[in-house]
Amino acid sequence: MKTIRAIILFIILLGGRNITAQTLQQVTDNGATTSNGISVALITANSSSFAGATVPTHINMLEGYRINGSIANTSHNGITYQSGGGGGAAIGFFRDGSYGTGLDFYTNYNGAYGDFQHRMRIGSNGNIGIGTTNPLANLHVIGAIRWGGEDTNYLYTGQDVSGAYFEQVGTDADKSRIRFQTSKNGSGSNYAQLLIDPENGFSFLNLGAASSNVGIGTKDTKGYKLAVAGNMIAESIKVQLQGSWSDFVFADDYKLLTLQQTEQHIKEKGHLPGIPSAAEVKANGIDLGEMNVKLLQKIEELTLHLIKQEKDQQLNSDRQNSLIKKLIGRLESLERKSGQ
Repeated sequence: MKTIRAIILFIILLGGRNITAQTLQQVTDNGATTSNGISVALITANSSSFAGATVPTHINMLEGYRINGSIANTSHNGITYQSGGGGGAAIGFFRDGSYGTGLDFYTNYNGAYGDFQHRMRIGSNGNIGIGTTNPLANLHVIGAIRWGGEDTNYLYTGQDVSGAYFEQVGTDADKSRIRFQTSKNGSGSNYAQLLIDPENGFSFLNLGAASSNVGIGTKDTKGYKLAVAGNMIAESIKVQLQGSWSDFVFADDYKLLTLQQTEQHIKEKGHLPGIPSAAEVKANGIDLGEMNVKLLQKIEELTLHLIKQEKDQQLNSDRQNSLIKKLIGRLESLERKSGQ
């Protein structure tokens, strides 16, 4: 009894499914649409005919394609298109694992049919390779890349014997400039920019609240425009001061410390007046422009002391010469008197 019930239930379930199958020709004859299941076997199309079959009425557009056939001069199966005058292109399928499947793209450039050249690969992991069949990143290109305009004002990137390069080609200086920029917190009005200009060289700029400070060997510039952690060497450095130079020492109202006052300050403080101590320099560093002003100030003060000293010496010398002349005169006078 249970067996009969099971058979009846199976028949009911089977009757509820539409198992009527149609061939591909029947589907196309019905206007390429059907609500029934379709029975499709592996079909190979070569030129205008299918192997072992007649081209279905509604897929004459397949003429010129070879589906699931071998691609000439490659080890892949895929889809090949051959134009009427020769040439062609192909998409190949390859396996790179138990179930991994990728795509290879081929074109025929000025060659006879079948002279396919590999152009691009999409691996099963989604990596895209151009110029390589082993892409190691989402986009892996071996060769040069050109961005931008068609004939002028474009960016050219690649690698040669000197290393990697970025080259901006433009019709004038502005369009030949390369700009790297980043926004602060996604703001469209706060940018830090690096400009490479063929006429003005490298420039670091900021727009809005973004910073253009430059750190070499450090990421913390301490708020300075340029911070270098290490040594520097240059043939020339120019400091353009915003404040005054030290020529105020030569003003009539400048109060020049006497050498005795300077000596007393050195005894008490251990350094020249107006010059930072060793401890201050170690803690705060020095400002080159400001320190040059202070050093020149001390040189000018010393020059004034030397001038005064020379004047005093000349005055003393004149006094001595005058006194000597007087003494010589008296001596000569005494000699004359004694000779009489």
